[in-house]
Amino acid sequence: RRSSRQATLLSESMSGEWLLRLDSSLSPRPTRPATIGPIAGGRSLVVGRDPSRCDVVLDSAAFPGLISRQHATIVLEESGPVLRDSSLNGVGVDGGRTARGEAQHVPLRDGSTLVFGVR
Repeated sequence: RRSSRQATLLSESMSGEWLLRLDSSLSPRPTRPATIGPIAGGRSLVVGRDPSRCDVVLDSAAFPGLISRQHATIVLEESGPVLRDSSLNGVGVDGGRTARGEAQHVPLRDGSTLVFGVR
């Protein structure tokens, strides 16, 4: 079953930029377009529920309390994209998950599946 907190990271190989595509069950809106990016070298993308701090706002009555105000950041480093998890509930990455309550730096790849607020 796909989660409404799910997104996929996609590479734009020709330009070296990356896009984050949200699950189609999330309705697009100004703070949450269907595709976010590009994420280029040195830029970051912040995901969370606080619209004053986040580029992508995830909030829903369906999963209250699972998404932190500033849940995670995707940063494009020289080696490629990296997820910096700053949440209490973690992030699922390609079927695994970050450790709950511990700051994590997880390398990402083209097609990585992310689930924010894993139980």
